[in-house]
Amino acid sequence: MSFFHHKDTSIILSGGVVFLYHPCISIEIIESLRNLACSIDDDDGGEFRWILTPYPNVVKNIHVLTWQKNYMNDFFDAPSIINFISANYRNAPEDIGYDGLYDSLFIGKCENYGCIDSTAINFDSTAIVDNYSCEYFSSDTQYISLNEGWNIFSSFINPNSNLMSDIFQNYVSDIIIIKNNFGNIFSQQYNFDLSMNNSQGYFIKLNNSVIISINGVQIQPEIYPIYLDQGWNIVSYLREAPENVQLIFQDINNNLIIVKDDLGKVYLPNYDFNNLGYMNQGKGYQIKLISPDTLYYLPNDQDY
Repeated sequence: MSFFHHKDTSIILSGGVVFLYHPCISIEIIESLRNLACSIDDDDGGEFRWILTPYPNVVKNIHVLTWQKNYMNDFFDAPSIINFISANYRNAPEDIGYDGLYDSLFIGKCENYGCIDSTAINFDSTAIVDNYSCEYFSSDTQYISLNEGWNIFSSFINPNSNLMSDIFQNYVSDIIIIKNNFGNIFSQQYNFDLSMNNSQGYFIKLNNSVIISINGVQIQPEIYPIYLDQGWNIVSYLREAPENVQLIFQDINNNLIIVKDDLGKVYLPNYDFNNLGYMNQGKGYQIKLISPDTLYYLPNDQDY
């Protein structure tokens, strides 16, 4: 098979065919076009002259130009292409040459168009240029307001990507550190990433106040039990509406030592003291238990 640069298209000035194809179509189609071009016999007018070349802006995946007549198709159809060539090749006056309509023909690397968003369900890791074809799962969104300094946050959204580097991608420069109850951290400075678990809350320290949006699928709290260790835990709040902390923990009160938020407000069941009040979405809470236990939330449409 021979490939010709566009400057060499003079080969068809006295009769011939240009096989154009989109540079990103499959190799099978390119091979089929080559085989077709090579299989057509010479005729009494001389050698069959053809050029097979990629062209970036073809209207269809396959484009055949013969004597300035155009054939276009999205799939390889050998009989149809042969009929087109037979009807038009050698049928034009010899003084009608190639008119330069395709003077931008080139041999080049396929730029591999596709979806380049890693959060899309049809993400193409080999794509270089976005062709706006990205598709996404039906998405829910939770907005969480975080203050400058220390916060404890959590989310009832199962995110499209659970990496903190993705969730906070627009605010990485505002983050000093994120850490979980086990001492694992997210730190841009030290190149540490951290995955978000919806059953946990997280400490975060910020240079500035921010409002983040987490996109994904909202969790049904009643089917998401939270397993708690003896001692300290940081738990997530998975319900939409605020609820009194005493009601949330009523089933494990006898095992509960303390619940506290990021402002230092606490619920101490043994002392019947509660200045924490209500638990709220987007917040995380530190709790301390006498022994391991499990926290169950009611559905969002059910009251305590």
